[in-house]
Amino acid sequence: MRLVLKAALLILGALILSIGIALPFAFRAVDALEGARIALAAAINSLSADRNIGEAAAHLERAAEEFNRVKKNIGRVQYLRAVPWVGRQVKAAYAGGVAAHLAVGAFGRAIVSAKDAASILASMTKVRVGDIPRQERMVLLESLNSSLPDLQETALDLERAKEILKRAPKTAVVSALRSRLEELDRYVAVSARVFSDILPLLQIGPTFLGYPDPQTYLVLLQNSDEMRPTGGFIGTYGLMRFDTGHITEFFTDDVYNLDRFVPGRTRPPAPDPVRRYLQQPYWYLRDANWDPDFEASAKRILQFYDEEVKYQKGLAAAKSDPDKSREPGITPIHSRIENTADLAGVIAIMPEAIRPILELTGPIDVRGQTFTAENLTDALEYEVEIGFEQKGIPRPQRKEIIAELGHALIAKIFELPVNQWPEILHSARQALDEKHFLIYFTDPEAQSKIETLGWSGKIVSPAQDYLSVFDANLFSLKTDPYVARTIFYRATKDQGGRLIGEVEIVYAYPRAGPAWKTKGYRSFTRVYVPKGSILTSASGALTEEFAKPGAVELTQEFDKTGFGAFVAVQVGEVKRLRFTYRLPDTVAAPVQAGVYELLVQKQPGTLGHGLTVALDFGKVPQVWNPRGLNVSRQGSQLTWQTDLIQDQQFRVEF
Repeated sequence: MRLVLKAALLILGALILSIGIALPFAFRAVDALEGARIALAAAINSLSADRNIGEAAAHLERAAEEFNRVKKNIGRVQYLRAVPWVGRQVKAAYAGGVAAHLAVGAFGRAIVSAKDAASILASMTKVRVGDIPRQERMVLLESLNSSLPDLQETALDLERAKEILKRAPKTAVVSALRSRLEELDRYVAVSARVFSDILPLLQIGPTFLGYPDPQTYLVLLQNSDEMRPTGGFIGTYGLMRFDTGHITEFFTDDVYNLDRFVPGRTRPPAPDPVRRYLQQPYWYLRDANWDPDFEASAKRILQFYDEEVKYQKGLAAAKSDPDKSREPGITPIHSRIENTADLAGVIAIMPEAIRPILELTGPIDVRGQTFTAENLTDALEYEVEIGFEQKGIPRPQRKEIIAELGHALIAKIFELPVNQWPEILHSARQALDEKHFLIYFTDPEAQSKIETLGWSGKIVSPAQDYLSVFDANLFSLKTDPYVARTIFYRATKDQGGRLIGEVEIVYAYPRAGPAWKTKGYRSFTRVYVPKGSILTSASGALTEEFAKPGAVELTQEFDKTGFGAFVAVQVGEVKRLRFTYRLPDTVAAPVQAGVYELLVQKQPGTLGHGLTVALDFGKVPQVWNPRGLNVSRQGSQLTWQTDLIQDQQFRVEF
């Protein structure tokens, strides 16, 4: 017993001695971590507030020295990592040192790589792209374009640093060390997000912004309150020209001011649902986004625009005063663009892409109306549907307020301080990811990039299971915000071992909005599933608004099988569309081999329909993704309850 006690005392004494020797090194490490944190903060401040590149580089150099001190001092006490409590402090401090060293190196590499761009930004006294001479804008975009590989490596290092800090011990860590690590974690997380936003944008940014050659785009303002396949009704079209990052020319107009000049006999017949439910026999630009695949719609939009401009003999006649309320430096170009050969592509913008920007710029006053992030759509709709008559504005000029708001918003964006540019980039990235901003390039190489990034609005062809739902509001009213949609998808095996898919879309219309903008809701809904799927039953389709059963339209397009049906919902009602179908071997064979994958694509312009996915193939799932609180497993069934803010992908291994 005495020997055991003596041995224990010796071990305890050695441990205390080791800790006593280690403590000075630990304190020095924590002190160095604080010094490094201060230097890193100073470097970030020099870049964001003072725009002093040389000063930022000096701070980063000092931060690197401090982080080396952290690693050096922690390295001397690595032998204590196995000691309870003490080891947690060592591991936490070491993780902070390694992560911060990665972050500092990443920042330094980014500054060196994009030094020309950084120098131009640092020298700016007014944060407005139009104030930068064209030659400097050329250098800026060239620098950003050429620095892309190094910036990608920077982003990887920041992600590595973020992961290291995520794995660092959090509990039972002394407060001084924990607070320093938490602040470092915030710096790294914010920086990683900025680079995550910037890098994909840089892949298309220079080309999109008119570098090395100016680019002119056909712009569509799609109103998601009146849903159409690619995001909303095309109420306003326009033209926008970029020259090395500067919007040099900008024009918008009411789409009816173009359509109304074109005789119906010259137009092609409208799609059958448009003819049947809108009583519109001819196909005009306003309805040209009928294809759910944005690339297909964009090509038709360019075709229709070209045809209608030729008949209208120049858009200048459609505006009584094209110079009215025009911002200095921005000139109308509609009279000079007469065919699609002059256009670099099509841009579709939905209201949700603009709201985050208005949150940054603050309210904008136009013609006595204050537009905010909260009232943007409602206020604009009222002005162009009701308010213009009360103010005595002729109907052809009712949407000039949109152009004025656009000019004012552009001016406000370029007046934002440089430290808010990351928020603008984040808003742009979010709008692209969530399909509130779509781009089609006529140049195949640029279009390929946009497709790779997932910003083209294209209906893709995954290797296995697939689902997408597209509504088309065919009541010419702004009822969509008042109708909630939930999508339920279930994939199972029948008694014969065949895979069965079942999709149900629930439409709930609990209350009406203002009488001038809402009434009953009518939609021609299309559901796309894997090519080769065989419809076995359907319910909920109507022939007209008052509950007469209708047929399902079967199509084969976009390398998919499509089911189309008309549905109508009155205030206070809940309606359901349901389709049951046999899935093809392209889905069944991988399941038999032990893997199932599903891609659910969202409709552009939608705000995030509720989505429930339930899978039961009679096999117990072993691995699944995504994981988290919104997924549950009961025996062989997996159920996700999520939303469609973005496209969703699911994978299961059995």
